[in-house]
Amino acid sequence: MDKISLASYMIKLKDKKADKYVTFDDYDDQTTLFGGKVRKDFFVDLADFFSENKEFTDRQNKKDLEIEQVIVEERFCYGTAFYGTFGKFRKAKNVKTKKTNDMDVDTATEEPFYYLFYIPNNSDRGIAIFERKGSIGTKDTFKRFIEKNLVKKDIKGFYLDYSGYLPKKVVLGYIDKGEIMAFEFADIPSHNKYEENRINHHFKKVRGTMKIKLLIDKYSRPSARQIFYKWIKGEMPVEKNENDFIAIDEINSENSKVEVKIGKSKRWFYIDGNSIRPFMDITKDIKNYEEGHPNFKDIHEIALEYAKALLNEKE
Repeated sequence: MDKISLASYMIKLKDKKADKYVTFDDYDDQTTLFGGKVRKDFFVDLADFFSENKEFTDRQNKKDLEIEQVIVEERFCYGTAFYGTFGKFRKAKNVKTKKTNDMDVDTATEEPFYYLFYIPNNSDRGIAIFERKGSIGTKDTFKRFIEKNLVKKDIKGFYLDYSGYLPKKVVLGYIDKGEIMAFEFADIPSHNKYEENRINHHFKKVRGTMKIKLLIDKYSRPSARQIFYKWIKGEMPVEKNENDFIAIDEINSENSKVEVKIGKSKRWFYIDGNSIRPFMDITKDIKNYEEGHPNFKDIHEIALEYAKALLNEKE
């Protein structure tokens, strides 16, 4: 089964003419016939848009998105969307009859994905969270859907900006709340002679790629926490031999992950040295599945707490 993660993004609305970011719930004052002002609220525009526009076929990129569920609570808009890829022949098999039929190039096999938008009152910052299954995510298609069918049509002169967002303070906060359980180096390339020689010195001959997972016991967790504080902040210790984390700043750690246990829950965070990638692995937090897909309630409870934590933390 694919790993389930949440991809988190900071969103901002930019006035292209003024070249500045604007407050979401007062982004464009309009004057009425009687001289009064009408506040325009992007959150309301977005929620209404999802309720009224259910289908989006991105033929250029061979993607199809269908909004299935739209729930609005306070300043949260969330739900599920069916998402799939089309444009090349596939086979569909009936496992009961064992008969196989060819699917045509305009048929998309779609799966349910969770989404959430959180835009507080009187703020120029919001959070967008999208469920990710393995390497498949919906963010780019959602972005094109909103830009093409909402922003360019009804909010002309503005641009919705997305940036991967997992603040260092959030990661450090989770480390403070819990215990570091493990650290994993992922996909270390052996074609790099310096790294190959370094790895071979400890692990004999290595071909292709490899993964190294370091388990951290209760005796080493206090020192491990300090190591991660320094690494995430870009302050690795000068003395490389003062602990068991041997020269991790000299290894290509682009896909490295840290596992943190908080209460009974464990979370994996991706780290690429001095910055944090915007994906949080929640596979082990999902308790219930429906027809092979994460239970909506399980994933929403995690996403709701996560969105609040992200927007309350500032770099």
